[in-house]
Amino acid sequence: PAVPGAGSWSVAFVDGGPALPAPIETRTLASWTTLGGEDAQRFAGTARYTLRFERPRAATSDWLLDLGDVRELAEIHLNGRSLGIVWTPPFRVDISSVVKPAGNLLEIEVVNFWPNRIIGDQSLPTEHRFTRTNIRKLTKDTPLMESGLLGPVTVLVAE
Repeated sequence: PAVPGAGSWSVAFVDGGPALPAPIETRTLASWTTLGGEDAQRFAGTARYTLRFERPRAATSDWLLDLGDVRELAEIHLNGRSLGIVWTPPFRVDISSVVKPAGNLLEIEVVNFWPNRIIGDQSLPTEHRFTRTNIRKLTKDTPLMESGLLGPVTVLVAE
């Protein structure tokens, strides 16, 4: 398998809150809770991952894109075309009809769950909290949940 993630990923937080974290450029996929600052740790919403890559050379026309580990669901666009939403392992889509030998633009929008936002809110004064909830199991001491595209992202020959 080839890893299109060998390049640099651009990560832009596009929708959600409590605040949109600053964009991230990274060569290594990891959770928002480690890649970003405090805003990324408390973030609940959508981030868009963008990468340009070359298709592997192989005597086939049948290709799959495997996202590896995703927290929690992802919509995949390749070269401007939506390839659908994946929300359960394996996080894979057929890219055969869209992938080109060179100059591919991959965009993946990943949405996480709410716990990190609720956990982050617990450390704020009540009047500054976005979430007001009766969920008592999530406190400021609750470990954060991994969020985002964790990878590894690979292009595979479909069998």
